[in-house]
Amino acid sequence: MKTVMTILIGSALALGVAACDRSQSPVRPTMAAAAATTDGTTQTASLKSPFVSFTKIPSAFADQTITPGPDVRLMVFQIDGTHAKDIAVTQLQFMIFGGMLDGSGPLPSGYLTNFRLLYFPKGLDGASTEIGVNDGLTWTPGFTPDTFLRIDVTPAFALKNNFVGVFALVADVTGAPARFQPHLQVAMVTMGGVEQPLVNPGTCDLPLAGDGFVVN
Repeated sequence: MKTVMTILIGSALALGVAACDRSQSPVRPTMAAAAATTDGTTQTASLKSPFVSFTKIPSAFADQTITPGPDVRLMVFQIDGTHAKDIAVTQLQFMIFGGMLDGSGPLPSGYLTNFRLLYFPKGLDGASTEIGVNDGLTWTPGFTPDTFLRIDVTPAFALKNNFVGVFALVADVTGAPARFQPHLQVAMVTMGGVEQPLVNPGTCDLPLAGDGFVVN
């Protein structure tokens, strides 16, 4: 099982690096000014382009031992928006990969279900609002783009200048002992009326890794 998990983690890390590299030459946001770089690529001008960052809460990474059950917070993160006026989040895509502790194989379809994306207007100690769902019944965990868990944000979640908000990915966990880890891979937004991936050439803060979960 250790060999299987090493391969899974290595593949996922490679994917994360690739995604980071791609963000160095993003599709230019239509609402932003652009500046040519010495290597011929185009970067968004930092003073006029939107800046949106994602931060894991808490910032330290850890292994969490949990028991199967409903409403498990798989990932808690904060979104900070500077110069984020007229930007709305339309979809978040998560990579969740792992395997069974007995070495029988990867995390099966149906092991994680009833995904909900929650927004906490007054922080984690306050009430939450559901802004997106995916029942997960037809989703198979994995670490390639075609296996990302996609949650549509309906209606689109509008940001604003100096926005700060706390969010959580919640799911039901069922099944035998296993280990898995979630990552926030892609954020789709509308900027200037055009839907596109949100990329930050200056920070490259996506993908965002979450804690590891060990299910007893």
